[in-house]
Amino acid sequence: MQFHILFLPGHETLLPELQAISSAHTPEAMAQLRGPAGYDYSPVFDSSPYFFNAMHLRNIPRFVAAGGRGGNFRALACLLAFMLAAIVLVIATILLPVKRWFGRRSETVPPLAGSIVYFIAIGLGFMMVEMAFMQQLSIFLGHPVYSFVVALAGLILSTGFGSLVSDRLSLGASGIARLPALAVTIIIVAYSQAVLPVIHHFTPDVLWQRVAVSLVLVLPCGFLMGFCFPVGLRWMTRLEQESNLPWMWALNGAAATLGSFVAIVVSMETTITACVLTGAACYLLAAVALPAHGSLAMAPQREAAVQQGTAGI
Repeated sequence: MQFHILFLPGHETLLPELQAISSAHTPEAMAQLRGPAGYDYSPVFDSSPYFFNAMHLRNIPRFVAAGGRGGNFRALACLLAFMLAAIVLVIATILLPVKRWFGRRSETVPPLAGSIVYFIAIGLGFMMVEMAFMQQLSIFLGHPVYSFVVALAGLILSTGFGSLVSDRLSLGASGIARLPALAVTIIIVAYSQAVLPVIHHFTPDVLWQRVAVSLVLVLPCGFLMGFCFPVGLRWMTRLEQESNLPWMWALNGAAATLGSFVAIVVSMETTITACVLTGAACYLLAAVALPAHGSLAMAPQREAAVQQGTAGI
């Protein structure tokens, strides 16, 4: 039919990309494939199933200099544009309310820096773990719709149940308030190590069995993740930060919005496992940053200073 043959096994090809691909005979060699024009020709695998993505962030300047054409470039540029917009909005959500505490007539209690970090970190961490769950389990379940129904619904249900049970946790000291975030860090790391062997073992099973396995993987993580937000709110109340709680809600929601884009970028640039571990690192940061009782020692002094300055006016 007069086709132009680009590659035929046993014959040489003039295309360098096809030469590199055909000369890779092991999974390790194929995993190292990178195209001379900036494209990624390595095969997809469970932790990186993005067959549609052949471009990495580091190659964007090269494609911009070449005119910025191609479907991969446009898709990645769109994703980065949304992520940049989310970053700007998160920064605005942090900085704009700060004006209240620099105004001499402000009577609000200054926020604790650790509380800002805590609520941003758990917002980012939750969304990165959620996105990783849906991306990885969609392969195991066989379709993204199944992942939405099983992974997302199971995560939301277990998170809500964890939030309900968290009321029984007595917050006698800052160490107790840190426990949920530390527990989430541990269980997410455990999930990241167990998920691939588990899904490889149960892949031949029928759908309902794979659904059950997915729920076993997701529910414990969601249950513990559900503790972090309400425990943080209760702990801020104990630290007399009630006036700042609406802002903490806003920071958490804004960070979660940003996290949805960050999760996609991290997964596509590295692996889904790296995305999960990044989420675990966010929860660890939250546990470390959560203010202790001692953090409140200067708050009355700051408030008194503000009131004194107002009286001076």
